This record gives sequence, C-alpha cells and structure tokens, in this order.
Amino acid sequence: MVASSKPNCDSFSDGHLVGLFRDYCHIAIYKLFEKSWTIVESDKDSTFLNMEIIGTKLYVIVSDDSSQKVLVYCLKDSINGPPKAKVLAECPSISPSISEWRLSFLSKDEALRELYLIYVFYYAVPLNGNRHAAPGLKFLSECGEPAQVTKIQMFKLDTNKDPIEWQNVQLEDRVAFVSNLCNIVMSRDELNCNKDLTRGNTIYFALHCRCTNPWQGLRLGMFCLTDSSIKYFPVEKSKHDDDIAYRNPPVWFVPNLL
Repeated sequence: MVASSKPNCDSFSDGHLVGLFRDYCHIAIYKLFEKSWTIVESDKDSTFLNMEIIGTKLYVIVSDDSSQKVLVYCLKDSINGPPKAKVLAECPSISPSISEWRLSFLSKDEALRELYLIYVFYYAVPLNGNRHAAPGLKFLSECGEPAQVTKIQMFKLDTNKDPIEWQNVQLEDRVAFVSNLCNIVMSRDELNCNKDLTRGNTIYFALHCRCTNPWQGLRLGMFCLTDSSIKYFPVEKSKHDDDIAYRNPPVWFVPNLL
C-alpha cells in the first residue's frame, strides 16, 4: 500500500491510496472520501511487482517473460474508470547469477521528488516444490536456509535524458530503507536522531523470505554503497508464536514522517 502524501499534509484531503493485490495482477486505487475503489488489471502474461506515488503520478514496475519496465498512471484519470498506463522506461537489464535471486523495488525521495529503482540480489536455496511462478514472475516462496544478500544497486530516474533512462547512483549523505512492503530514501538530516546511528550512502534492509526456521527468514542489515560491505543485525525471537515471523513481512517507518 502506498499513499500520495502524508496524513498531516494539506494535500492529503485530495490524496490517493493504492494497494497491490497478492496475485500481482491487480491494483486498487482509492481517492479519499470516494465510495469505491478503482481496480486496474495487468496485461496478459505480465505482473505488477512494486509501486510508488509522486504527486498525482503512480509508478509501477511491470514484469513479463522477457523484461521489466516502469509504467506511469495519472491518478487524476481514475475518477471515471481505470487510468491508462504509459511506458515510462525500461528497467536496467541486469540478471542475477544462476545461484542468485533478485528483488526490484521503487522508492522516492519525498523532499526532492525523485524516483529510485533498487535491485536487491540475494542467494537462497529453495525447498523442493517451492519455486513458484506467475505470468512474467518467478519468486521464491520458501527456502531451506536463511537468504544472504549479495549486493544492492541503486538507480535514479533521469528525466533530463531523451529518452528517459535510469542512472546508477550513490546516495552520498542520504540513506535508504528497503523492505518487502515499504521503501524510503531520505537525507540523514531528516532523521531526528544522532547521525552516528546511521551511515550515509547506505541502504538498510529488512527482508522477509520464508524459511524452515521462521525467525531466520527475517534478515535485517545494512549495505554500504561505498565499499559494498554488508552487515547483519541480530533478530530477537518474539515471545509470540512463530506464525508472526512466518506470515508478516517487516515494514520500515520513520516517526518524524508520520
């Protein structure tokens, strides 16, 4: 689920909420104070992977059997039916190695209104019978051992190019927070905390891959874009049932953005 603005913004009264269905083939768009949702269906043999909103534009990663691309929808056009999609740009063609899997995420720097594409590569061994596929999408539903992040790449959409293209970038003094359900790019100055607690040019990840040991499937860590180093953080098991770790992917939230 993504929102067009923060709840305390003046523009939120004219805001939108957009949700991605678990079948990866449908998106639901809701304009605040309307009585119903508008449903957008993917084309045949393609699936929706991830999405983000900047202003009144909805950006969606779409995957088919041969490639991934980003579509853009104008949310203002969703009043009288599903909005029409336009192809914004092809995603960089970087394939994982035979032993790797790749996750694709969209994120934004809300202050600068910039759109980012994040590739997370990881190593995992699937359990027998747990390599699933939907049209244009292959994904790992459960692995025998904890997934290991191998590298992360960051791209920014360069709208000054013709045609528009993705540029491989560094975050400099900014940070990114990546998870299965929420992604944030921001300046460390926006975090109301000691700067020693975060490192610039770093991506903090909280990824969820179902594992035979549920709590080992939750991987918390940081990836430094400067030297490609990876550090994992310990995960303390909850007193509650393992079902919590098995079924609930993590979500990043930044208190001062609420």
